[in-house]
Amino acid sequence: MDPFLAANGQFAIRLDRPITAPVTLVLHFSYTMYQKDPVYARQAFPCFDEPWMKATFQLTLLTDPSVPMALYNMPLLHGSGKLDASTGLREWRFGTSPVMSSYLVAFALGNLTGISTSAPASDSNHWHETNITVWTTPDRIANYQWALHSAAAILPKFEQLFGYPYFLPKLDILALPNYAFLAMENWGLLVYDQKRIEITPDESPDSARSFPVADTVAHEMAHLWCGDLEACATVFEYFGAGYASAALQGVGTFFYATADVLPFGDDFAGGTQHPISDPTNADAASDMEVQALFDDIEYQKGGSVLRMLWNYMSSSHYDSARLPANVQPGHDVFEDNMTLADIQHDPFIECYQAWIQEKQFFSATGADFIASFSNTSGGPIDLWMHNWIYSAGYPLVIVEVDADGNVTVQQAPFDLQGLPWQCDPTTAWWIPVSFRSNTDAELQWTTINDCTPVPLGQLEGSKGEFLKINVNQSGYYRVQYPDIMWQMNTQAVASADSPLSQSDVAGLLDDSYALHQIEGAINISVWLELVRALGTRGKLEYSPWAILDSQLPAVAYYLQGRCGAAVSSFLRSDVTVAFSELPLNCSTLNGANDRAAAEPILDIAAISMNEGLTSSAVTIVNAAADGGPPLDPDLADAIRKLAVASGDANVFHDIFAEFTAAPNDMKPTYSPILAYSPDVSQLNATLYQTLSTEFRLEDLQDLASAIALQRLQGRDLAWQFFTR
Repeated sequence: MDPFLAANGQFAIRLDRPITAPVTLVLHFSYTMYQKDPVYARQAFPCFDEPWMKATFQLTLLTDPSVPMALYNMPLLHGSGKLDASTGLREWRFGTSPVMSSYLVAFALGNLTGISTSAPASDSNHWHETNITVWTTPDRIANYQWALHSAAAILPKFEQLFGYPYFLPKLDILALPNYAFLAMENWGLLVYDQKRIEITPDESPDSARSFPVADTVAHEMAHLWCGDLEACATVFEYFGAGYASAALQGVGTFFYATADVLPFGDDFAGGTQHPISDPTNADAASDMEVQALFDDIEYQKGGSVLRMLWNYMSSSHYDSARLPANVQPGHDVFEDNMTLADIQHDPFIECYQAWIQEKQFFSATGADFIASFSNTSGGPIDLWMHNWIYSAGYPLVIVEVDADGNVTVQQAPFDLQGLPWQCDPTTAWWIPVSFRSNTDAELQWTTINDCTPVPLGQLEGSKGEFLKINVNQSGYYRVQYPDIMWQMNTQAVASADSPLSQSDVAGLLDDSYALHQIEGAINISVWLELVRALGTRGKLEYSPWAILDSQLPAVAYYLQGRCGAAVSSFLRSDVTVAFSELPLNCSTLNGANDRAAAEPILDIAAISMNEGLTSSAVTIVNAAADGGPPLDPDLADAIRKLAVASGDANVFHDIFAEFTAAPNDMKPTYSPILAYSPDVSQLNATLYQTLSTEFRLEDLQDLASAIALQRLQGRDLAWQFFTR
């Protein structure tokens, strides 16, 4: 037999008789780490990759004596890891796993170093404390104290949230360099890319990265219950596991950017819209089809729809008659500093806990999931959720106001073809609509059940009046307002004492940006006025500034050849002017939100050439190059962009030197920074410099792409460079 299996090769075993009793199959392979989701387990050992075909797994690895550490879903058995004198190999024997899907099996070998702590049991009378270890390469182990601390804090809270103990005797977190899958929820052996959960010891305790790291750790940990303990029945049924996204709303407060979960443009037009679950497909026709299923629609939409349901079931509008008499739900899961005590007797949580108890160690379909919720709650959740799960796309909530100020809402499918949008009675969604006006002390709710317009109330025409629909962006839909209401909401955004949250502002920016690209929907001036209002608002708020930072480059690029100078002037004088004196050493920034918000603001300031900030950036970069204080890690890239955008040749030279000396995994971060140079001849010379042996081909490609995307002149420069 050939001792080597080629990449993408297949190893087949043909059995000449049925298996009627337990058998032991010994295969010899050499791996460092093996990734098995979604269809790769069969490449490691003979098995079925279908998630419903669960089994227990017991692993023994025989390795070269030089291998210092081996990891698996389960702990090493006592005495393992010793040399076998008869074979000269090191033998690693692990405990037997619980019943689980084959795609969760994981093992790793290598020069790994760990740091450990114990997570206390959330119920000391019944559950055990859990040993948690973060493993990575020895040179970077000091950067994972925060990831370890986060995991230890999160585990007991998830045990309480799900009403079920973490089942395995240990939890390992493995941080790997250049991990292509970014993260994976292998039961007992979570795997992450090193950079996604890394915070260096010299970073501020208030680092903007502290929350994203904890969020990333928490997401995979949520899968330990949502997807590991109970699994989807087929690769077409991933709805319940999407709760791993929704679950995080209960342990922290952050904005899920609707730009990430409500697709439009190329994503929408390219045929990527499909139902969350497709009950007509019993199995996939090929491995490629299986892998294609795990996209943003399957994953993010599932979590977003469940988050929407959770918000509604936690509202006072939800029919309390279906609940125990002593339960009065009325909280909003987006409240700041929400604790586990706030969700005691939460109807959604109780439904999910019942679901876990019902399906532990088993598998189920999306239909099973919503049927269980209906049975536990006593409400028609299966009817509410049917079209959300089994229909493609998402709705647009259309707001109308008559001559007397009466406001109604109705639905239609969000459609890139533009007006007129038409509601189809056969595919209409059940939509829980949250709304708040200037006169509402509390969040209000109604539901759209079909194509019939639903009244919301009457506008009074008073000063400062507004009506925001889809409060805190808790619903999976977009909103189209009439012009008068866009104007009212824009004025509310700009108000010094605005009652609109940063998530509300981000949602208005996101919806207007998507709608202006559809012929006949709204004019781009609606979005521009909201951008102006955000600048007038003048607050360090991450959500709206991050949304704007993702939108603005495309608009600025498009308008460069028409009114580029006017756009830059608008951004300087109306949008970033309030932050012209923002100290780039972070001396006045309080907490992770301020730090996170500062970065997109500085990015926008670099596009607009905000003179106050570019001048400060040049001073700070030069001081750092001369041995002064280093750049703050949270703002370092944004500060470099500002300094390069100034056109200072010495700054560009110093940052290009950093680019040259950077390790390969850090080089891609410098390409978009260097592309901010306004000097085309300088950029042209830089492209030729990257042809030297100090750079890889991908470094040249990254730099050329960044230059082409930054401005029209850069596009022409990159084209000429590659076509000469």
